[in-house]
Amino acid sequence: MVEPHGLLCRLDNWYLTGHCMERQQRRVFLLLNIKELNVLERSFYRMPPGFSLKKAYQSVWGTWTGEETPVLETVRLKVEAGPAERFRHTLFHESQRVQELPGGEIEVTFRLMGAQEMISWLMSWGGAVEVIEPAWLRKQLIQELQKLLLRYQKQQ
Repeated sequence: MVEPHGLLCRLDNWYLTGHCMERQQRRVFLLLNIKELNVLERSFYRMPPGFSLKKAYQSVWGTWTGEETPVLETVRLKVEAGPAERFRHTLFHESQRVQELPGGEIEVTFRLMGAQEMISWLMSWGGAVEVIEPAWLRKQLIQELQKLLLRYQKQQ
């Protein structure tokens, strides 16, 4: 049972966020995973005082952070000339800033929470995007790429 706060769209996926009665905490549910929905007739629910869906999620990359008290951090990426055009015309996050570099490359900076969620998105850009900072994200991305490489090397 969920007391809904609203709907979120992140990277072309829709989510329901609200207070989960079972866990007694705010949670996020991917709409594609909801198999059945029952609306309780004549039920009463009051939104938490001062709650703002925008304020609650504007600094988060995706929909979760995996931490009790998430920390805002700076993510810096270097993007090759070709894909740089996409970053110039697409706002992937409200905090996105683009700085032109020589040769058509750009540096993209985000100020956000939940950078862990960026890993699969970063991998989808292949070698066209390089993580400059934070160091932990760069290291984790390298570890994921090494696991992927190992998987393919085993199959040869």
